[in-house]
Amino acid sequence: MEHLDQNFVSLIQVLNSFETIETIGSCGGHINPKEGQWEKGTWYVKFEIEETPVGWRTIEFLAWAINKEYDDDLTVFFMPKSNPPWLNKPNRTLCWVIEGYNDQNPNDLAEFLGKVKSDFYDYANGTL
Repeated sequence: MEHLDQNFVSLIQVLNSFETIETIGSCGGHINPKEGQWEKGTWYVKFEIEETPVGWRTIEFLAWAINKEYDDDLTVFFMPKSNPPWLNKPNRTLCWVIEGYNDQNPNDLAEFLGKVKSDFYDYANGTL
């Protein structure tokens, strides 16, 4: 995790604690962004989710937790992203991203997800 922007370590650890998630990219925002980097006060983390029943439960959980319960100001979003399908093999373009704007702190989201994961997700998956 040493190659990650430091403001992202907690969020990536929480996301990777879901057995069906594999993070594949992130940017924590930069004062003087270079090409491909996001500006300070904005950030994203991109990941893949296994196409299994538990994977789909993870998608549903994150959609509820982030888009409905976490952010009343609508400055943090969980959504699918895809490159044009004709540029890749079938089933190889879809990934998932969480984006934050307006100086949202990814550590706050990490803390929230960790709490609701232990309160609801594990129970819903029958892992308690």
